[in-house]
Amino acid sequence: MQENPLSLKKKVLFSIVLLLIPLFFLLIIETSLRLLHYGNDLSLFSKSKTYKGYYEANRLVGKRFFSKLPATSSINDLFLMEKPDSCYRIFILGGSTAQGFPYQSGVSFGRILNYRLQDAFPDKLIEVVNLAMVATNSYTQLDFMDEVLEKKPDAILIYAGHNEFYGALGVGSVESGGNFRLIKMLNLRLVHLRTYQLLQHFIAKTIRTFTGDLTDKPTATLMEHIAKDKAIEYNSPLFEMGVKQFQTNLDAILSKAKKQDVPVLIGDLASNIRDNKPFKSMPSDKNPPADSLFQLAQQYDQTGDFLAAHRLYVQAKDLDGIRFRAPEALNEVIHSLGQKYAYPVVPVKSIFEEHSPNGIIGKELMLEHLHPNIDGYFLLADAYFNALKTGAYIAEKWNVAAIQPSQYYRNNWGFTALDSLVADLLVKKLKAGWPFQSDTVVNQFRFTYQPVSYEDSMAYMCIKYNNISVQSQHVELAKHYASLGQYINAFEEYYALIKSEPHQSKLYYEAVEYLLKADRPMKAVELLELMPDLAQNFSAMLKLGQCFQAAENVPLAISSFEKAINLSHSTADKEMGMLLLYNICHEASLQEKSNSILKELVEIDPKYQGLTKSDKAKVVMATQDVKPLLDSALAYARSGRMTEANEVLQRSLAIQETSFAYSMLGSLYFKRDNAISLKYFNKAYQMNPSDENVLNNLCVLSIMKKDFQLATKYLDELKLISNNVAQVDGLSKLMENAKKSN
Repeated sequence: MQENPLSLKKKVLFSIVLLLIPLFFLLIIETSLRLLHYGNDLSLFSKSKTYKGYYEANRLVGKRFFSKLPATSSINDLFLMEKPDSCYRIFILGGSTAQGFPYQSGVSFGRILNYRLQDAFPDKLIEVVNLAMVATNSYTQLDFMDEVLEKKPDAILIYAGHNEFYGALGVGSVESGGNFRLIKMLNLRLVHLRTYQLLQHFIAKTIRTFTGDLTDKPTATLMEHIAKDKAIEYNSPLFEMGVKQFQTNLDAILSKAKKQDVPVLIGDLASNIRDNKPFKSMPSDKNPPADSLFQLAQQYDQTGDFLAAHRLYVQAKDLDGIRFRAPEALNEVIHSLGQKYAYPVVPVKSIFEEHSPNGIIGKELMLEHLHPNIDGYFLLADAYFNALKTGAYIAEKWNVAAIQPSQYYRNNWGFTALDSLVADLLVKKLKAGWPFQSDTVVNQFRFTYQPVSYEDSMAYMCIKYNNISVQSQHVELAKHYASLGQYINAFEEYYALIKSEPHQSKLYYEAVEYLLKADRPMKAVELLELMPDLAQNFSAMLKLGQCFQAAENVPLAISSFEKAINLSHSTADKEMGMLLLYNICHEASLQEKSNSILKELVEIDPKYQGLTKSDKAKVVMATQDVKPLLDSALAYARSGRMTEANEVLQRSLAIQETSFAYSMLGSLYFKRDNAISLKYFNKAYQMNPSDENVLNNLCVLSIMKKDFQLATKYLDELKLISNNVAQVDGLSKLMENAKKSN
């Protein structure tokens, strides 16, 4: 029996069903994987878990581009989720130089630029968000653009191109993506799916099973791991493919920005041409060997023909077969596309040349082949700062009086010997491997280096052990300096941390304590005023008041304490703020104001009777850098925060031993640990044997120990100075009862 052929409508319906079935199963798999929390959210930005109200770069976003090697990430720059009208927001895109390698984030050109711009525009909030990542190129920058534009940037700064050949998805990279643009772009879309991530994981594991792990050489650097086609001849098909890749991606980046009317400032590229010889000289019928050109350039350099030397150095760099330095073809692309879209090109290369001997960039500004040294990074920040100023970005007219010279920032930056040594060791480690050495050489730097100083050994631990961070070493060094009484050195370690993590409030508090110990209260004030959330932070405003108090600026101390009280969110915080305010008003003989505050304190705590004459005398006897600590400890104790009181008292004793601090510690440990309590009261007694409170407590503790002879001694001394008959009678009865029960 002959079947009737399907109608066209049924055929179409049948085809749709066949197509939907696998999509339906994929949807089920994708949903299941997300419910099981498999894979990663690879969004560029995520809500900060530490800082409420802020976005930060997703630390896992690098997994979009790295499937075979460990993914890199950007530094942790925060920006507000709700952009205020007064905010000028800048995003930075690029590779390792834009990120600030080999230094910590505090020395990245974006962080330097942020401080300079904020000082130039104190009435605005300047946000500079650095999204640059090591070993990434224009594919990464293009992939970020849509998400960056969603966050309402006022400008985008780009410094990129050196990684175009070997960076992730580059034409000569292990992470090449197959060198088909369509496949690479499709991969960057699909990688957000958990199903695709599972497939990636399976493929990578299978490849490792048959070919071995790409990172099986633990001493190799990322440069060695990521370069697949290590040699790429000048003007070869692969070379042209890399240049074309850069041109196409940069064109798309600038086009996206132009459509949304977002300014882009892109820098041309500088590298070390004088003091970094070509990594590989390749034989060619069309071009002379790179190494011979380099040697000829050196000869012209030595004879003083610097124009000829410069031309030959550049040519040698372009003919270098190992392409970790961008060829001039990429600078030509940058200038051409800048002109096409009417976007300014920041003349980084010519600025570096102007600041180099005889106009040839070398070791004076570069650490190795292309990463700037400290002077170089400040110069890079200066280049973009001046480009923003020349183009009248942020404001039509810049207040010249508010602009500090660039050298001011260079001379007053948070950068210590530890930062310098860590960077130096990272460069030495880099140079101990390929391509600076033959690829047959095993990089043993981590295991053979011998530190030459205490600071050097601290830096070396960051290189040798992956679980020791530069941040933790800054903290340890600060403790070391403090133990030697070198409080300014200890402060500098924390100041370096603040430059790297400016939103971490606890860093400011620690730094301030060291400044107070060094008797630098106004410098502590200046530091606290840099805190991003000072005006909304109760603890910071309280600390600001204590700094003004240490500087004997009573009006500003009172104003800060009053602001802190208005910011308090709990009764305990309010009470602590009022106690500090009461103490300073009482000390300054502002009778009417202190009585008014005392009345409020009694309403909060009916047992509070105000400062006793003994309390006032003992606090006043302390030095100016200790007084705020004792006041703070007293406030903590009054509000029941004994742990904080203990910590502050211990810090005060490290600066100056006072009877008051020992007496308070004795009270804190009373009944909790009578042995420790007795130790502290004895120290207080040795410093001030006429302290009624100390004598009372020593008598009680002696009675509890059944040492009636010693208790009688303290009681007799108390009778000689005390007018408190009830107190003396109570102690006498307590001793009589203890003797009867003994």
